[in-house]
Amino acid sequence: MKTKIELKFKQVLQDNIYDIARKLDTIDDCGILVFKGFHYFSYHTIRHSSLYTEEKQQKPIYFSAYQGKALVGVLKLGHYVRNNYDFWAVNYVDVHKDYRQKGIATFLYERLNEWGKNQNIAILGTMLSKDGEKAKIHDLRRRILKDVKTYDTEQEFHYSLQVLTK
Repeated sequence: MKTKIELKFKQVLQDNIYDIARKLDTIDDCGILVFKGFHYFSYHTIRHSSLYTEEKQQKPIYFSAYQGKALVGVLKLGHYVRNNYDFWAVNYVDVHKDYRQKGIATFLYERLNEWGKNQNIAILGTMLSKDGEKAKIHDLRRRILKDVKTYDTEQEFHYSLQVLTK
């Protein structure tokens, strides 16, 4: 039986590497970025997205889950503009290794659904790691994002646009 944990939520727009780290409470007392226990959520992924955000794109949004003061899960949502269409994509959902299988990814997707329901946006899934495939994250996303248009791939999204414009 899964242990019920109490989670807090924080939503942060990315400014720069140190601002995002401070806002997500990932800097310890020594000022060191703390990403231990996460697979995708890292200094490199935050730095990479801050370097390559195009002018037309909006800044990435980080949805984060906390157990007490511990950061236990992060969902990164990136914005993209291609072929005059814009959409959001889940870049990753990363749950700390010590907190997996406790409903944290579900909690993050529920917050994303609440945020997106009044936005009139499309949200794409992400390529999954083997752990993500095993956890059936695409199924979880489709099941929870009831108030948001969601697609597994960019091709599926573009196909839906072609059908709507015919």
